Amino acid sequence: RTVPEGVTTDLGVLRLLGDGRLAGRVVFPGGEPFPGVRLSARAVDKAASPGLRRANMRTDDDGRFSLTALAPGPFRLTAFGEDPLPVNGNDTFQSGDEDVELVVDATLIRARCVDAAGSTVPMKGIEIATISLESSTEHDVTGMTSFGFKRERDGHSFMIAPGLPYRLQATDAEYRSYFAVLTGDLRAGIHDVDLMEDAPGLGSLRVVLPPSGAGEGAQLTIGDLQRDGEDVMGGMVMLSGNAADGCTAEQKGLLPGSYTATIRLQGDDWSALETEKHAFEIVAGAQHRIDVNAFVGGRIELRVGVLGDESEEETRLRAKVRVLAAGSTEGSWLQVTSKRKGGATVYGSRLFADRTPARSDVLRPGTYDVEVESEGFRTLRATATVVAGAATDLQLDLERE
Repeated sequence: RTVPEGVTTDLGVLRLLGDGRLAGRVVFPGGEPFPGVRLSARAVDKAASPGLRRANMRTDDDGRFSLTALAPGPFRLTAFGEDPLPVNGNDTFQSGDEDVELVVDATLIRARCVDAAGSTVPMKGIEIATISLESSTEHDVTGMTSFGFKRERDGHSFMIAPGLPYRLQATDAEYRSYFAVLTGDLRAGIHDVDLMEDAPGLGSLRVVLPPSGAGEGAQLTIGDLQRDGEDVMGGMVMLSGNAADGCTAEQKGLLPGSYTATIRLQGDDWSALETEKHAFEIVAGAQHRIDVNAFVGGRIELRVGVLGDESEEETRLRAKVRVLAAGSTEGSWLQVTSKRKGGATVYGSRLFADRTPARSDVLRPGTYDVEVESEGFRTLRATATVVAGAATDLQLDLERE
């Protein structure tokens, strides 16, 4: 029928071709209805007509669905999570069948955050990760999916693969973390899971620094967290207090096992912790405490160049620096931070031999022997005295062999 321009035309009642219908319900293997799952029906015969050869909808709260205006013939039904979900038994049904039962082998998790009283805490986001529960050389986190929400919500539903262990971590509007561990023995069906700040099956780490001479802006950091030599995921580090008056750092949501971590003091140029590398054990349902102490020290500010090189072109040589307490034969490669003009910041034991300033980590007050090595040059040795709250300038020129 022709529809004239600028005129409202009554087309009457439009009827879709095809009078085929598929109706029924989607269930878990135990017969429990599967609500809100996305369902797709596709005709086996790609040329089937008249009617729709493809249709989609979501099941209602009772797992029921009804697809109409379908073409005649068989249709294959597929239920979807992030990916197609496995089906037990038949997945192909004849158009006109109104007693369909599609059995989906999946596990639906309905997660929420709760406080100590069991009341719901709205969440702002959630991470779902498959994990290794055994202390081994395998990665703790083997796959992760994250969901962030523009607005807080009371919970979030998602599907997981049956038989795999998972670690759930959610955050609230105040960036507190909530956790749960699914051990992998959940059967297919619907499971309600409460995430808690102190979740069963997980432990936590608490670092305590007593009042010190560090500046008020200094804070503890927990980094390089590893379990059996592999990087692991923990909750956000929660800080309280300040380094001058005493402070703490706490990290929750840790799987049981053997850990190492680097604990540092940041935010004050002249303060550092006496010990930064720590090894410890995390036990389920318990908190491991590490007491640390700070000192006020100084730094060496080093500039290395090449003897006799007066050209303006930057020398692209790199030198390695070692620092030893005066008179000692054992020392460590000095950690320095330098930044080339127009380049990236470099952190490590090597620096550019172009007189770019390089600052050491905080050192205890005292006298140090400094050694500088670079291929094709003689090893340089010098002495530097470090005082608290100051940087000691040291300029050295490499001499070619």
